[in-house]
Amino acid sequence: MDDLETSYRFERWDGVAFGDRYAFQQTNADIQDRLKYFVSNYIDDHLHFIAVAPDDLVVGIAALQQSPYDEGLYWLPYVTVDADHRGQGLGRKLFMQAVEQAHDAGKTLELSTLEEDGRLYLANAIRDAQRRFPGGLKRIPEDLVVVDDSADPDESVAPGGP
Repeated sequence: MDDLETSYRFERWDGVAFGDRYAFQQTNADIQDRLKYFVSNYIDDHLHFIAVAPDDLVVGIAALQQSPYDEGLYWLPYVTVDADHRGQGLGRKLFMQAVEQAHDAGKTLELSTLEEDGRLYLANAIRDAQRRFPGGLKRIPEDLVVVDDSADPDESVAPGGP
């Protein structure tokens, strides 16, 4: 068990069950911004990965949504971590749980538009996910695309040039 799992509880909930359990609790502003969508049917088709603090409040959420256009594709509509709990790896863990779920289901994961905070906090996780699950992510911001640097060097060219 890692340090995060001793401080936080990680859960996985399907849409309606998640809303029934967590949508109307008192939360911090960052999470409340995401919970505002739960008054509609928005979450019915989402699978949520959540981080729960010792005081039983949700402090991080990542969601997967089945693409209505492509059966082999999940969308990642959001990863959100409360500002008071950032910098501990919660977003990275939630993101990787979503990536692993997509991989295990045999689906590709399409990233939605990343806001500046998402690019800042998830950049390394996005790069790690590409290395761990080649071809498993779509719509990766250009500056976060990992170029395959593991290819064998051209043995016909001596070091230093031809």
